[in-house]
Amino acid sequence: QDFIGGINFLYQNDLKVLGISATQGPITGGTPIFVRGQSFVNSTAFKCRIGLHVVTATLLSSNLALCFSPPSRKGVQSVINDWNESDSQYIEMSNNGVDFSSKKQHTFTYKKLSPGKYQPGFEDILILDSPKGSFVPVGEHQN
Repeated sequence: QDFIGGINFLYQNDLKVLGISATQGPITGGTPIFVRGQSFVNSTAFKCRIGLHVVTATLLSSNLALCFSPPSRKGVQSVINDWNESDSQYIEMSNNGVDFSSKKQHTFTYKKLSPGKYQPGFEDILILDSPKGSFVPVGEHQN
């Protein structure tokens, strides 16, 4: 801390993102993303930016945070239009909601599940066939 003319300044180390887990999830969003890093600070302005979307982050420790993916920027509507691509977005963190980590090294990829498939949780690798006789509405491929 520094005091200049009655103004209080608080200096913080630049935060860094060192890794993420999960690295992919459905385009409908809601996937928990654990972010490993350095110099995370508990504040009401602690945020995670996934592409252009800024979401609230939960501080778990000074080097671990939790964010939930918002819906893909391409949107659920693109499922109806037969979107077959993936959508990768950079993950960045901010202690104050303004200054985000600068190195764009870690990405989260939105995936469209094939018809007749569902994802029972948020695991990157577990995608199952829908049970016979079940109905999975478009864009609702997750239980």
